[in-house]
Amino acid sequence: MVNIVDEYEITPRDSHKSFYGKCSILIDEQGNKYLRSYDTIVAAMFDGELFRTWSGYSATTQRHIVAFCGMGKAEFEKVPFADYYDIQNKTRQRKQ
Repeated sequence: MVNIVDEYEITPRDSHKSFYGKCSILIDEQGNKYLRSYDTIVAAMFDGELFRTWSGYSATTQRHIVAFCGMGKAEFEKVPFADYYDIQNKTRQRKQ
């Protein structure tokens, strides 16, 4: 498991005031960021490159994605997919 050193909530980019704890950014010890929507990691910013880590779709999670990276659904679907566990392995390998 990646060592998470910080976590914070992000704010919506639309007219809503909050995501009410349903969405947060996790930061690992190497500065990589992970978007958690509800209990699922749906995107990751690893070494400055954005990856999708969840292939599903919901309107609420899409709002979380917009707040994280500013991308709408069609644009985000073009982002490369990477399994969350593959990203964890890459993070571990860099530490060695």
